[in-house]
Amino acid sequence: MLRPERNRRQHLSSVLSRNEVNRDYAYNRRIFRRVAQGWYRLDPALAVRRHTTEGEVWLPIVEALNLRLVKELADPGWWGAIDEKGEE
Repeated sequence: MLRPERNRRQHLSSVLSRNEVNRDYAYNRRIFRRVAQGWYRLDPALAVRRHTTEGEVWLPIVEALNLRLVKELADPGWWGAIDEKGEE
């Protein structure tokens, strides 16, 4: 899917870091929060648009990804990481 020179950790990490919530970059999309060096998660304040029978609605990303179900099916050792909001 990616050209070989772009299929590297360094390139992917640079794309993620350019789109951090608190980053000052002209084309920043403010999508990710840095959890630790090299570790990112989607910003919990992010919302996605859904089309329903009632029209368009904006859902928080946590609801859209159904993280409650993910937590229910995950190993208990990961529950704390799922519950974290990723806030700084």
